[in-house]
Order: sequence, then structure tokens, then C-alpha cells
Amino acid sequence: MRHAEDSAIEPRVVHARVPGRVRLAIDGIRRRGDEARRVEASARALPGVHAARARARTGALLVEFDPQRTSVSAIVSALRVGAPEREVARVVRVGPLRSLASALRARSLVDDTWEIDVVALGRALATGAPRAALPAAMPAAPQPAWHAISARDVLATLESSEHGLGDAEVSARRDRDGPNALRAEARRSELAIFVAQLRSGPVALLAGSALLSVATGGLADAGVIALVVAANAGIGWLTESRAERTLGELGRTGPRRARVVRGGAVVEVDAEALVVGDVLVLAAGTLLAADARVIAADSLYADESSLTGESLPVEKRATESEREDVPLADRRAMVFRGTVVTGGSGRAVVVAIGDATEIGRIRALAAEIGTHETPMQRELRELGTKLVWTASTVCAGVLGVSLLRGATVRQALTSSISLAVAAVPEGLPTVAITTLALGVRRMREHGVLVRQLHAVEALGSVQTLCLDKTGTITENRMSVEQLCVSGRCVRATDAMLDDADVHALLEALALNNEVELDRAPDGSLVLVGSPTEAALVRLALDRGVDVAALRAARPIERLRPRTEGRGTMATQHGGALLVVKGRPSEVLASCARRLHQGRDEALDEAARTALEHANAMLAGQGYRVLAVARRALAEGEETVERDLVHLGLVAMADPPREGLDALMSTFHRARIDTVMITGDQPATAHAIARRVGLAREGRVDLLDATRIDAMDPALLRALAPKVQVFARVSPSQKLAIVRALQEGGRIVAMTGDGVNDAPALRAADVGVAMGRTGSDAARELADVVLLDDRLETMAIAIEHGRAIHDDVAKAVRFVVATNASEIMLTAIGVASGLGEPLTPLQLLWLNVLTDVLPELALAIEPPERDVLGRPPRDPHAPMFGGRELGRVAIEGGVITASALASFLWARTRWGAGPRAGSLAFASLSASQLVHAVHARSTRHVIWDRDRLPPNRAVPLTIAGSLALQIAAERLPIVRRVLGTAPIGPAGWIVALGSAAATLIANETLKATWRRDERAHGE
Repeated sequence: MRHAEDSAIEPRVVHARVPGRVRLAIDGIRRRGDEARRVEASARALPGVHAARARARTGALLVEFDPQRTSVSAIVSALRVGAPEREVARVVRVGPLRSLASALRARSLVDDTWEIDVVALGRALATGAPRAALPAAMPAAPQPAWHAISARDVLATLESSEHGLGDAEVSARRDRDGPNALRAEARRSELAIFVAQLRSGPVALLAGSALLSVATGGLADAGVIALVVAANAGIGWLTESRAERTLGELGRTGPRRARVVRGGAVVEVDAEALVVGDVLVLAAGTLLAADARVIAADSLYADESSLTGESLPVEKRATESEREDVPLADRRAMVFRGTVVTGGSGRAVVVAIGDATEIGRIRALAAEIGTHETPMQRELRELGTKLVWTASTVCAGVLGVSLLRGATVRQALTSSISLAVAAVPEGLPTVAITTLALGVRRMREHGVLVRQLHAVEALGSVQTLCLDKTGTITENRMSVEQLCVSGRCVRATDAMLDDADVHALLEALALNNEVELDRAPDGSLVLVGSPTEAALVRLALDRGVDVAALRAARPIERLRPRTEGRGTMATQHGGALLVVKGRPSEVLASCARRLHQGRDEALDEAARTALEHANAMLAGQGYRVLAVARRALAEGEETVERDLVHLGLVAMADPPREGLDALMSTFHRARIDTVMITGDQPATAHAIARRVGLAREGRVDLLDATRIDAMDPALLRALAPKVQVFARVSPSQKLAIVRALQEGGRIVAMTGDGVNDAPALRAADVGVAMGRTGSDAARELADVVLLDDRLETMAIAIEHGRAIHDDVAKAVRFVVATNASEIMLTAIGVASGLGEPLTPLQLLWLNVLTDVLPELALAIEPPERDVLGRPPRDPHAPMFGGRELGRVAIEGGVITASALASFLWARTRWGAGPRAGSLAFASLSASQLVHAVHARSTRHVIWDRDRLPPNRAVPLTIAGSLALQIAAERLPIVRRVLGTAPIGPAGWIVALGSAAATLIANETLKATWRRDERAHGE
């Protein structure tokens, strides 16, 4: 049979002059990403082809090949889909399709019917293509519906087993399928970056000016305009290519690892080394590196928000099979690459790797759309477009006025060209990307790794900072402080093993524990596990318990971990023993007896009340409290957490980090609300919050999260901004809290380091993970990683986030003001009949000398000292409102007035000649350069006692540019090109004096505006 839709796919040679390269146009792949990928894969499989790249957006295919092995005509013939030779065969089999399916990657699996391109197979075999080339020669087809096949049949189809694959088979499959890696996002080439500099509206306006110059006989002017455009493009290329390299490093957090079963043993391998058929070992914190079919699960939950948008963790089950049409979000028997296991344990067999995974397909579709602009880049692009249209309108107006005043067409066009050149903001397109990239680099030097570009802008707008307690507010250095047994509490260091109650409690802590005992090279004992679990085992060891022997005698046979909605961990051990540890209220509710002086006795109301009182007392002192219980099981009895024997309470301390009270004051001064979200009991959370100064005014408002599930969403939205502490919070409730704050209009940053923080980290406007102690899942899902684990670094990140936006605004404000001054000066001269103060070439010189270089210097302006003393930036407010644009226009008017005054003085003294224009040229240049000093801040003036942080780039740029300006005035060859004349020392005194007057006038205006804002409380 033949596919009808393929008939439109006919390759046409567009360019083949370069040996070994051919560019083809294929209408059938235009705007069809699946067809583009299929044709690309087919091209790569052809003999002699080194590389192929298809673009669905343009319908183009670029093929690189060995001319000694193949030819352009052979490639076109082989790719011509729809020719009579392409036949598709249907092969019907009974039972699972094994090695043939693996080799061919057949199109579909429906009632054991497989569709295979037999011609492509024959061609690959006839040319001696290696086995790895066979799948690439096939059409890119969807994966079989693995969730609709039983786990047993999936293993059989993939020729795997619960014992995993052998080393030889793993090697063969890796050779066939390649590494488990997503195709790297294609970054722009150096040539593409340079060409992009020539595609902007400002450059189009300059090109039009050059054409008009040619039409009016100004060939020299047109040539210089072209040179300036090339020079500006070169500067843009240099800065933007460096920015691209910096931004290309975003998101790199090091190699990932995966635990798999190979040859019956559990091993850890690089995630890229996974192959189809590998059996993954899943546990809380596992970040999935491939799509896999679940074959065993025990309370297994996964966060799939990155793939499906489902906010809550989803339970995964090793179901026999599901309906084939089950939506992706409802496939309980599947786990997917990029998602994270949040609870439980299980195993799954890999069914897809690399680009064949669900997330790989999504990335491929996104690649067809292209990269997204940040809000800042979009705003600047729109601003540049508006400036070009405004300038074009003004040019047309000046042209009309010139003609009405009796000027010739050539004179009128020359005036319009001058105005167009003056209006072009050449440096504007590179401001945002350059400033963002430089900001990312500076933040990394301070221990802040930015993984998502949008986070740089969002950091400057953060209004609420949600803090995870453990590892963020506290040091994540747990230690056991007190034990409560038989109605009495003792210091952990005073607990004696000969006390039967203490002995039973310590043994339970050692058994109900996943910490592994290991030996360091020097022979010392190393505890591998979470800080909490390690602290419990360390206590048992210190008090004399032989943990290794105890575990050997009573190994864990079954483990039920803490999960969403259950705050206890239960372990069943050899010898029919059940041990439970966790939240005191839940453990106590499951107990019917208690251990008292070595004997089990009934747990009456008085004993319950005493335990509740002890728990409240310890929690009120800031301790984290765990309860421990056990139960002997009869042979064959079902493991149920009821009728337990309460063994006692364990009080643990995780000390707050030093200096947090001062840090909280810093956040509060920056108008950022600080909120603690923790799973601890209310009393514990409240005590820690007061100790670190979490609330602005001393009063800590707390909400017990156990009420959130039954709370009306509107009520939660209303309460969330008023609460400083959320206690007893589950992962889904963390997410609900973040969403409630966002729905209330807050920009939220969320810090975390554990697996349970992953959903909230992804949902927050800025997700922040700890670099050292944080889990892999938290780091991979976060937008920002604090490499040194210090919360103080978060203040630095917010400071730089605000400063980066300020730097962009300063650079843009400078460019708009200086370009406005050039427009005003030219328009006033033409409209008033004074003539053109400046020639087009002089204006081009100014735009390169006084726009681009000072703009780049302002882009690396360090944060102002009071940047954390201001409120967060409104993310919805434009960079420049009407009032701001009015002020920028006034600043440009002051520069214009200064240059115009110099021009008129020169005409009075020297007459209407080149010297007058040259003085206006020098005066405007100097005034624009010193305006960079004014643009360093919109709040501080040069005579303030509180000086701005030094930025050596600004004075160096001013001095260097002034030196070039003076050299241009002194060198005859440059004077001839620019059309200037010597102005002498007197002229330079006037020019520099006018520049100083401009700076003082604009600084005075700034001080006046600042005083008015303070008077109105802005």
C-alpha cells in the first residue's frame, strides 16, 4: 500500500555548488514537524551521508555527504517519497514481536499488526548499512501503547526480564540506539548572529537613507553609512555572541545518575548510558531519565507537572494493562523522563530513550516554534519599532516642511536623511541580551547559578519568599537531644542502654531506618542517608546498640515509606515485627498500649494526655518530635498499623543558621514578605519562626495546613498573604499555598532542597534549590541554584535581579535621550531655516561613539546601595511609562539646548560655515558622553554624600570617546570625511563647558523630581 499524503513530498535542489553539500526544498515537510524528522532520519541513513538537518518552518533540508560515495542525484532519488518503489507491507504475527520490532521500530502495534517500510529496509541491507542505521531508515513512528500491554509482555517484547540486561546486550543496544540524550538545542551560528544585527528596523531605516544618498549623488555618504552599519553590526555581533555563549551554559548542573538492575544486581550508571530494556530502580527522589513501564510498585507516587501540568503527585501502579486510548496524564502504569518520584518505591522497564521519549517529542515540537523572548526583550523590541515609526513620521514631516520652505528636492531629501540617521537607536537591540548575560555571569561569581533566563527578570519582582525550614532556615544538621520513655524525658546523652524502655526505643530507631552503614578508606564508620535518619542511627550506635547485628537478625522484609497524606514510616522485619515511626499524633492514634518499665500495658486516657503534653512541650521548645511504636505480628497476619505499642518520643534539634535575624530584616526592608513552609508541628514551627525574626512586626501568624484541604480556595487566597508560617504541610499543600499566593497577585519565590519541594519549586515564579545539600530533583527543577547553600546568597540574587532590570532601563534611557537630542537639533535647524547643524556622517559618528560604547558601560553598572531598600518592581508595569518618557524627552531637550546654544554662538562669532557645525558637533558629542554619568542612576545625583558604587567602565568610556573626538577634529583626513573644521582651544572650552552645564542642569532636574516623589510618598 502507498501513503497518499506522501505524494506531495518531492525534493528540489536549491543549492549544490559546494562539493559535499546540497540544500533541498521539500514542500511536504513545511510546517509538518513529524514529516521533517522522518525525512531527516531517512537522509542520515543513506550511504555516504555525514549529516542532515531539516527545518519544518521553511521546508528546507541541508545534507552533508561524501562526494566519493554518493551524489546529489542519488540523494534526491533516494529521498523522493511517493515514487512507485516505496511500498509498505503489513506483517501480521501472533504473539509479541521481538527482535524484528526492536530492529525496525515498526510504525504501530494494533492487534499484532505491524507496518514496515520494506523498501527502506531492503535499501539499508543492500548498501551494507550497519544495524544502527536500520531504525533511522524507517518512518518516524509513534511508540507502541506500552501502557496497554501487560508488564510481562512488555518485558518479553523488549527481550528483557526483571533481572535486567547483560553487559553484552547493553553494549549492543547502545551501539544501535545511541546515547540516552535529548538532541541539543541548536544555538545560532556566529554568522546568524551577525546577520541578525542587519535585520532590525533601525538598520532598515539606515539602508533607506543610504539608498536616498545614492539617488541624490551622495555616494560618499552612502559608503560611510554602510561602513557604520557594518561597524555597529560588528559591535553587536561581538557582544551578543559572547552573551549567547554565556546563556548557552544555563541549566548545566552536572551529569545525572540512574539506578538499574543489570545481570541481577542493582548498579548505578550515567543516565546517558540507559538503553531500552533496562530495569530502573525507583525510590523517592529519583529523577526519571527515560520513559518506562512500571513492573512493580509499592506506594509509588510521581510528580508529572513538568509533562502533564497535573499539580498533584500521581500514584503509579504495575497494572496488568490499561485502555490504549487513556490520556497521557492518566497512564498509571507509565513513568516518564523529566518527572520525579516523590514517594514510595518500585521498578520499571525502559521503553523509550532520548528524543523518542514524550518530553523529547515535546522539545522537538518546541524547536519548530523557535526560542521565546523574555518580557524585557519583547518590550525593547517593541520600543525600538515605535522609535523607528516615530522617526519615519518626523522625517516625512521635515521633508514636507523643507519643500514648503522652497528647498530643492535634493536638499529636502538630504535633510530627511540627516534626521533619519539621527533617529536610529543602533545599540538598542543588543541591550537586553547583553545585560542579561553579563548579569548571569556576575551572579554566578556570587554563588548563584541561574538555570532559566526568565528567572533573572522575575528575581527583581519577588514579593513573597517562601522558605523551606530544613536545610534552608536550619542547618540540616540533625541531632537527638531528648528521649521520652515511661512518662519521663531524659537527655539523649544520659540515656542508658540497660534501661529496658530506652533499649527498646533505640532498637526500634535502628530498625525503622534506611541509613546504610559504610566504611571510609581509613576504616571509620560512615552513615549514608538523610540527616534525620543518620542522627537516629548515630544515637543508637553511641549508646551501645550493635546496629549491624540487629539488622542482620531482623532484616527489613517490607517498607512502607511516608507518602502524601501519611506522616509515618512502617517497616516489617524478620521475626514478625512491625515498627512504626513518624508524626506523634498519627502514631499515638494507632496505639492501644505503651511500654512502661519493660512491660506492655494499656494506654489509658491519662497516659495519652501525658504523651500529648510532652509532645507539645518539646515542640514548643523548637524541637522536631517523632513518636515510635512497634507490634509483634502473628504468622501470616496482615501488616496493619493498629493496636501498636507506644515506645516513646524522640526530640531532635536542627539549629537555625546564624545571622538569619539580620537577613530577615534585609528582606523586610526590601518589602519582601518571608514565609516558612514546613512539615513540622505548629509549636515547633512557631518557636523557630520567632527565633529567626520571620515576621516583620514580631507577631507570627500561623496556619495548620491540615485544615487546607477542607478550606475554600477563596478563603485560602485571602489568608495566605497574611500568614508567616504554614505548619504540618504536605507536598501538595505546599503547591496549593504557592498557587494561592500567586492567585492573590503575588510574585513568589520558593526555596527547597528535597524531593517533596519539587512541585512547589516548579510552580513558583522563581524556584530556588540548594546546590550542596539539595536533591538532584530539586536542582533539576529549580530556576536558580544557590551553590553555597547560604540563604544570604538569595538576598544577593534578588539584589542583582533588581539591578539587572535597572541597568537595562538606564542604558535604554540613555540611548533614547541622546537620540532624541539629535532629532531635536536637526529638526529645529531645518525648520527654523538655520540649516543642518550636523551632516549625516557626523550623526553616524555620534551614534557609534556616544551611543553604543556608553550603553555597554551602563549595562554593567553594579547594584545601587539602596536597591534592597526599595519595593519590588511591578512585573506588569512598562519599563517606561508616560511620565518617564516625558522626563527622558526633557533630558534630551536639555542636551539639545546646550548644543544649539553652542551652534548659535559659533554662527555669531565665525559665521554660517563649517566651523559652526563643527562646534555643534563637538558640543553635542561631549554633552551626550557626560550624560552617561547622569544616566547611572534615576535617584542619586552627583553631589549626594551617599556615592554610587564605582563603575570604572563609565569614566574610561567617556575619556576614550572624547580622545577619539578630539583626534577626529585634529586629523585632516577625518575632517574631510566628516566635513568638519578646526574649532581651536576656544571652541573646545565652549563645547566642554556646555557639556558640564548639561550635566548640572539634568542632575538638578533629577533632584527636583526626586524631591517631588518623596513629597508624594512615591
